[in-house]
Amino acid sequence: MLKRTLTCGDPRVEHVEQIVILNGWVNRRRDHGGLIFVDLRDRYGLTQVVFDPQSGEKIMTLARKLGLEDVIAVRGKIRRRPENAINREMATGAVELLAIELMKDKKDEDLTDQLTRFWTELRDNIDDITIEDPANPTGNDFVLFRISGACRYSDAIRRLPSDLSVAGVALCAGSV
Repeated sequence: MLKRTLTCGDPRVEHVEQIVILNGWVNRRRDHGGLIFVDLRDRYGLTQVVFDPQSGEKIMTLARKLGLEDVIAVRGKIRRRPENAINREMATGAVELLAIELMKDKKDEDLTDQLTRFWTELRDNIDDITIEDPANPTGNDFVLFRISGACRYSDAIRRLPSDLSVAGVALCAGSV
């Protein structure tokens, strides 16, 4: 991830022509048939980012795939907005960032991707499961699964007690 040089609330007219890096979340994305506009926000404010086809097909392809709340870093040049496009409601409304480089945070996967990856890794890496409750060996409020080696996930599930009912589950790697 690129290290930010300004927050999303910082860009002003005095920054025009400067190359800066902004990090934040996609607050809104608009595709105007060629140009793509993204309102990028962080805890300090909001800046409009412009993706222009002249920046290259790779950056445009990435920009088209951006969704709400995606975490991104953008390197670009601050430029004045045209007079008729100035947003007087925004502190940064007189300027915009013309994107040169775009990076999406790899940790920013949707939940489906995270769960799919988790269950695949779990299925592929289970050898033995022991159930422990370090704080309360007789209760079943919390369960720690210790996983090691490799065997089929279905075999490991068959080893769990049929009446297991827990409020919390933790998985950790380690030997049994």
